[in-house]
Amino acid sequence: MTLSTTAKQRHETLQTLLNQSKTLDAKFVHNLRVATRRLSEVAAILAAKPVRTALKNLRKSASELRDLDVTCEHLNQWPMPKPLKTLAKELIAEMQEKRSDLEKKLRKAMTSADVTKAMTLLSKTIATAPASTPAIEKRLSKRQKQLQKKYATAARLQTDESLHAARIATKQLRYILELTTPRPKPELKFLKDVQELLGDHHDVHVILSTLSPRVTAKGLTPVWQKWRQIKEREQSERAAEFFKRDEASSRSQL
Repeated sequence: MTLSTTAKQRHETLQTLLNQSKTLDAKFVHNLRVATRRLSEVAAILAAKPVRTALKNLRKSASELRDLDVTCEHLNQWPMPKPLKTLAKELIAEMQEKRSDLEKKLRKAMTSADVTKAMTLLSKTIATAPASTPAIEKRLSKRQKQLQKKYATAARLQTDESLHAARIATKQLRYILELTTPRPKPELKFLKDVQELLGDHHDVHVILSTLSPRVTAKGLTPVWQKWRQIKEREQSERAAEFFKRDEASSRSQL
C-alpha cells in the first residue's frame, strides 16, 4: 500500500464523518477524533501550515467532547461506595448539561470554512502525491526519537504526566508508522496495546483529579481515601505493565 493510497483512505474516512454528522454521539465523536489525528499525520507530510492548523483546531474541539464522554462513561461504570456514586452522578449531570455547548462548538468547527478548504486542498495534494517520499522517513525518525525520549523520561520520573507524554508519543509514532510500506505488524500491535494501556491510566488520573476537590467539599474524605487506594493500586499495575512491555520490546530489538 502506497502513501497516496493510505492518505486517500484517511481523507475519505474523515470526509465521510464530516458529511454524516446528524448525531454527535460518543462513538461518532471518538471516530472523528481518531480520523482527524490520522489525517493530521498525512497533512504534516504533504500539506501547508493552514491545512495543518485547521485539522488541529478540529481535533481540539472533538477532544473536548470526547474527554467529557469518557469521563461520564467511567463514572457510570465504575463500582463505587454509595456516597461517591451519588457524587459521581451529580458530576455526570453537570457534564451532560455542558455537552450541548460542546456539540455546538464541534459542529461549528466541522463546518468551518477553514476545515472545508483544508479538506479540499488536501484532497488535491493527495491525488498528486508520490508513492513514497523522504518526508515520511524523516518524520518517522523524528517520532521514533521522540518516543525513546518520552519512554526514558517516564521510566525515570514515573509520574502521571510523564506516562501521559509517553502515551502521546506512542500514538504519534503509530499513526506515522501506518503510512510506511511494508507495515511492521508486531511494532504496530505493541504501540496499539501501549496506547490503550496508557490511555486507561490517563483517564483514571484525570477523573480522580476532578473528583478530589468535590469529595473534600462534601466531607467524604474517609470513604474517598479507601476507594482511591484501590484505584491507585490499579494505576500502579498499569504503570508496571507499561514498563514491563517497554523493557521486553527493548530486549527484542537488541
